[in-house]
Amino acid sequence: MTRSAPRPLVLLAFASVVVGCPATPDDPPRDPPRDPPPPPFVADAEGCDGAALLQRPASFTERGPWPVGTQRVRVGRLDVDVFYPAARGSDFEVEPAVFDIRTFLPPSQQQLVSDARNPAQRCDCFADLPPDVDHGPYPVVVFVHGTAAFSTQSLSDLTFWASRGMVVVAATHPGLYLADNLALFCPDDASGPRDLDGDIDALLAAVAAGDEGLGFVGAVLSDRVALVGHSAGANAVVDAGNRADASPDVDVVVSLAGSAALQRDGASFLAMAGTADGVVRASASTVAYEQSTTPRRLVTLTGAGHLAFSDLCETKNADGENLLTIAQDERICGADAAGLLFDCSPDLQDNSLSRVIVRAATTWVFEQALYCAAPSSSFTDALAGLSGVDAVDEVVAATP
Repeated sequence: MTRSAPRPLVLLAFASVVVGCPATPDDPPRDPPRDPPPPPFVADAEGCDGAALLQRPASFTERGPWPVGTQRVRVGRLDVDVFYPAARGSDFEVEPAVFDIRTFLPPSQQQLVSDARNPAQRCDCFADLPPDVDHGPYPVVVFVHGTAAFSTQSLSDLTFWASRGMVVVAATHPGLYLADNLALFCPDDASGPRDLDGDIDALLAAVAAGDEGLGFVGAVLSDRVALVGHSAGANAVVDAGNRADASPDVDVVVSLAGSAALQRDGASFLAMAGTADGVVRASASTVAYEQSTTPRRLVTLTGAGHLAFSDLCETKNADGENLLTIAQDERICGADAAGLLFDCSPDLQDNSLSRVIVRAATTWVFEQALYCAAPSSSFTDALAGLSGVDAVDEVVAATP
């Protein structure tokens, strides 16, 4: 059987359905698509080995000139969140990224938290923006989270560093992260054994090669690297820094609420601790600092607890409920045990003060060592006047 050609009237009717009828005077006018405005002018700056960068604000507490892109990639066995300097203007009319913390719960528990109670992390970053390839190469910050946490535990700090021209690589570590700690109490198997040494080595190898999941930024990665860790992650990055054969390009090691000493000549070491930390005492962090090689710097935060170096205490849902309250109300298995690490008393230093101090100290160290930049102020001056600073110490060279 052969098909007859459609009649013109039928074609016209079909076209009116697909295209739509002409606008009537009562229809609201449609705005034409807007072109992105040109980004504000920012002067060029030079980094190590002639790297082409942008001028960053003189204040180490201000975000930098880059919009921040993010992608979740796979490196070996690791799910890795990457935050990077994106092409300026590429964030125009793009919705910010949102991280669903329920994905860090054991699979059997994820559905227990409804969308209404979900304490999602809203990021000052945007998914899948193009990297800024007109500048760079950029130094790399490898971040390792603490026990019963996850890759985005310190999200606001990770994006802050990226906005100032660093590629930040943050993995969720099997055996260490939230779901695997709760799996001890839940009907779920752990995602894998804890192997922080192997994980960090794998991340550093991917950074050095610019491959695996990091291929999309591989062309703009420099060979200057900082390792940053919190709590158990802090001790892990110090251990990696001490294994020079496994981490030959590490220039900076930052220990946030850690207790391990760095023994690595030439690497810049920053230790930070809260005076009210009930998990890792500030005195333990101070002893480790005093035993570390130079240059080394120490900052203690007045009345700050163990989670002052993360966003965990401030991560809440629309009703202002924090992570522990939601987990306990919804009877997430293991929530009470995990609560022993949830150090969020209202008597502790306010998170807004902690964020400013952490950013000022880390950014000063990063930009001096990773950008080969002469800082606009000394380390002590950069911290002077910031509310909530207990003490600052600096030893640039060992005493003969």
